[in-house]
Amino acid sequence: MESALAIIEQGDGALVPEWTPSDIIEAIREQPGALFDDCFPLQHQFAPGVYLREITMPGDTIVVGKIHKTRHFNIISRGVVSFWVEGHAVKTVTAPYTFISEPGAQKVLYVHEETVWSTVHPTDETDLTKLEALLIESDDLRLEAPTGEGSE
Repeated sequence: MESALAIIEQGDGALVPEWTPSDIIEAIREQPGALFDDCFPLQHQFAPGVYLREITMPGDTIVVGKIHKTRHFNIISRGVVSFWVEGHAVKTVTAPYTFISEPGAQKVLYVHEETVWSTVHPTDETDLTKLEALLIESDDLRLEAPTGEGSE
């Protein structure tokens, strides 16, 4: 079986045949340097009725995203990234790029070059702890991060 990294690095249209998120994430765990998205600092911005989470990820990095509970916008404002969501082919995009994620989707990324990725959520909440509970699945439901360096 081809490695998860090799499939994602193939980019646009690469198929991940019959793999579940746990299969691909288990394969990624074996890759040196694989990180989960909470290894990078977030920027938080608020406007009336809107919350924006922004993450900057370095190039040549594999990243496993959080599972969001809601349908929301994703905005890639800088960089080049290939990403995979269960049931879809790998998609490679170059900024600027905007799309909508459905609830429960977990993305696996290969960041080709430094990338700035934002998610935009409708809410009046501004407390970060409450926002995390409202918008992100608990770590119990999320696939486990590897232990050791770069883990949660």
